[in-house]
Amino acid sequence: MQAVAQLEESAGEPSDHDLPSVLVERSSDVIVLLDGGTIRYVSPSIAVHTGWTPDQLVGRHVVELVHPEDLDRAVFDLELFSNSQAAPGYSTYRVTRADGSSLRMDAASADIPLGDEQYMALYCRPDHSASRGVLDGLLRGMSTAETLRLVCDVFNWQLHGSRVGISWWDRDVIHAVGTDLPAALAGGDEETVTPWAECRREGRSQRATEVAALDDGRRRQAEELGLGAYWIEPVLDDDGEACALITVWTHAGGPVPEIHMLGMAMAKDYVELIIRWSRQRRLLQDAAHTDTLTGLANRKAFFDALVSERAGAVLYCDLDRFKPVNDALGHAAGDELLRAVSARIKASVREADLVARLGGDEFAILSFDVSREQALALAQRIREAVVAPFQILGNTVRVGLSVGVAHSSDGLGEDVLDLADRALYRAKSAGGGAAM
Repeated sequence: MQAVAQLEESAGEPSDHDLPSVLVERSSDVIVLLDGGTIRYVSPSIAVHTGWTPDQLVGRHVVELVHPEDLDRAVFDLELFSNSQAAPGYSTYRVTRADGSSLRMDAASADIPLGDEQYMALYCRPDHSASRGVLDGLLRGMSTAETLRLVCDVFNWQLHGSRVGISWWDRDVIHAVGTDLPAALAGGDEETVTPWAECRREGRSQRATEVAALDDGRRRQAEELGLGAYWIEPVLDDDGEACALITVWTHAGGPVPEIHMLGMAMAKDYVELIIRWSRQRRLLQDAAHTDTLTGLANRKAFFDALVSERAGAVLYCDLDRFKPVNDALGHAAGDELLRAVSARIKASVREADLVARLGGDEFAILSFDVSREQALALAQRIREAVVAPFQILGNTVRVGLSVGVAHSSDGLGEDVLDLADRALYRAKSAGGGAAM
């Protein structure tokens, strides 16, 4: 094993005879030497990627590190490699890290003669083709945050001691994910005088090789984490507006963030894909739960929210004298009236209340955490808002509203809706108004 021992020697300034060992020792790829599947040598970079040290792995069989679901394939491939029948290129396996998590790694093999012995070398590197994980996450309905977190690993940040953060905004709310990076150092807050805010406004990257220009709070956070230089890159949408920011930090006294140029190029493509997908999914979800005429929640959204263990009330509403308006002025006027009625009902309830159009001129309100008296007062407030005259396509229109109210302190469900429906029938039979 003298030849193997030579690989384990470290070197400072390499001479001609020890140059190969220095290349092995300092490679960011993981190089493993196998004797019949038993690990005889593994390069120090294994610790960066997996948390295992070479001393912990030498003497173990290589398949002990393979994820159980990849084990059969790994054993089969190892036999092929041993017989020099493996096709050129990389195979990908999940490797178990020291903390129990898994890491996808690409591995290629080669036969290595050392003295009279024949060994096998594996050349391994983390699988940074994030497209597989990203696409799988999107198709499985992972959240935007979970999917964007997968993108961070394309930077190979562990190897260089870097930190990565991705911030984005949805419905005017800013979110951020990162690799142990505070949101404030990834653009995840609403401060307006920061490099991240400037990057959002102008859509241009921001770079700095020191933290002196940051405000006191951010500078202190960066210094506590040992960070020294950053690169903020915007991701632009079709209108040229920044929809997300990617931030890469490197450690103080370390390399410049531009060492991650390839990772940044890949990450921008993935982040743009994820943001587009997420927005489209949200639009589809909104469309599936929104009444297209009024913009209120639709029947599906109402019944999805109806079942609850919280106390509250269901208000079942039906317009009075709507049909004569529709018949006299036409469907366009009828639609305009329904939109106007919807706006008044919406303005009469609390922000937390759900207002839905169930169909035709029927509406329903879910109001949680209200008393019986508060529910009746809400019904009266809605009626007073609706009975006021409307101006519809140049015509003054008056309608009424009948409301059936059902309250429950034991939670809401279809049984409470049935009670509200019966109360509505009583109100209509009495000529309009509210009934409980």
